[in-house]
Amino acid sequence: MYYTLMATQDISIWDETQTKVVSIITDGSNERLATDDKVTNGSGASAVNIQDGGNTITVDGSVTVTQATGTNLHVVTDSQTPGTGATNLGKAEDAGHTSGDVGVMALAVRNDAGTALAGTTLDYIPLTTDNKGKLYVNATLSGFPNGYVDNEVTWCIEQGIAFWATGNYTTIAGNGTLTILIITPASPFCNMRDMTVNITKSGNTDPCLLRLWEGATTSASGSSVTAYNNKRDSATAATTTIFTSPTITTTGTKIIEYVAHTDWETYMAPSYTSPFKVILKVSTKYLFQIVNTSNQPVTLTWQLFWLEEAT
Repeated sequence: MYYTLMATQDISIWDETQTKVVSIITDGSNERLATDDKVTNGSGASAVNIQDGGNTITVDGSVTVTQATGTNLHVVTDSQTPGTGATNLGKAEDAGHTSGDVGVMALAVRNDAGTALAGTTLDYIPLTTDNKGKLYVNATLSGFPNGYVDNEVTWCIEQGIAFWATGNYTTIAGNGTLTILIITPASPFCNMRDMTVNITKSGNTDPCLLRLWEGATTSASGSSVTAYNNKRDSATAATTTIFTSPTITTTGTKIIEYVAHTDWETYMAPSYTSPFKVILKVSTKYLFQIVNTSNQPVTLTWQLFWLEEAT
């Protein structure tokens, strides 16, 4: 048996279980929709499900797309020209900075050990910094005097606060010793750049010895010596402390010994005439001793110059 369905509206066919099995959209005059026909979905009507059967559907006008739960909505563009305004991510070259401008921050990676973060050359790698955010760079220094060694251990660009302490016109008795106690803090490092002694010329033939001892112990520090900040308008005080005539329990380990001149300055290494320097251990006592080996008194001046650098 065949049925002929005539309708002026959309047609739906239901089976015996009341399940819709066919839904035909017509144009309102018994005909299926054809190319360029119009479907009008009235106010309050159900949504229209359109399937293209593997073909292309062309929409004339604007379309509102709502993302359903559990599905992904993708927007595909061939190119994008960013704006350059205050709230845009893009900024014009040479444009002035304004507080509150929006942008993308270039992130760096803290890498205290300075280890490699990329597998091989030409790989992408982030900028790396120390624990204070200072950017690691690889710099080559040049132009040193002939005979000086250029290497990463001896030569470096230093940053720190400079201080000095001095003893003016001090007399050491015959066979006597002047002891200067240097106490380093837990932080920052004491970068000893210059330890200078200037002994007045005399008829003595026996020398004065300059010695630096590390890891001394004392029962009393002695007389405090003022440490001056090289930047004279700065209120920052030295954390390395200097004393004279301490009460010594043990001298520790002798790490430097020099013979002092008696007619010009002697720079017990380090000094500005040598690339050598001593970065003293933290929380350690040092003894800087000037030993008069003659039986006659000598007069002298001494000076310490150092940088305090972050640990």
